[in-house]
Amino acid sequence: TSKQAENTMYTLTVNGVKDNAGNSIAADAKYDFLSFALTAGYLKFEIWSNIGGTPVQNLLDDPRYPASPDFVAATTSFNTRPVYGDDSHENYGGVMSGYLTPTETDDYDFFIGSDDASQLFISTDEKPENLSTLPIAEETGCCDAFHEVGDPETTAAPIHLEAGQKYFVKAIWKEGGGG
Repeated sequence: TSKQAENTMYTLTVNGVKDNAGNSIAADAKYDFLSFALTAGYLKFEIWSNIGGTPVQNLLDDPRYPASPDFVAATTSFNTRPVYGDDSHENYGGVMSGYLTPTETDDYDFFIGSDDASQLFISTDEKPENLSTLPIAEETGCCDAFHEVGDPETTAAPIHLEAGQKYFVKAIWKEGGGG
């Protein structure tokens, strides 16, 4: 289909289709469905295929980004493995986004790990337009994550978050080749 609006009811109408056993589906068969919407417990997982190299900038420079991902899914963790379960996907860029709602008011340290480069951003509130302009944590190459606070590849200083406040978060990564 063409790009669907988020959290919108659509009707799919099917004509001239047979199932795997060769049985015809009834003419004008209809199915209503609700399009993707960010909701508690899920993150939006987006992929742009066929982008070489390892810098995140290669994804950002692709003319399809951010409006036209090749693949969109929902995932329950800030990890590619629930959607891409192995190392068979190469030369793509990805974005995971959603909301973080801390249960305790505190200062938090953020880390990111990836193969290859990645960046993590957080908004000052639930609005994507208030996303930090600089990453709060970054993996500049490959596989060297979870540095101590103050290291350039993790949060420079803890970030204060309020309990019950929703914060928009976004991770951007670039996978080159080699697993």
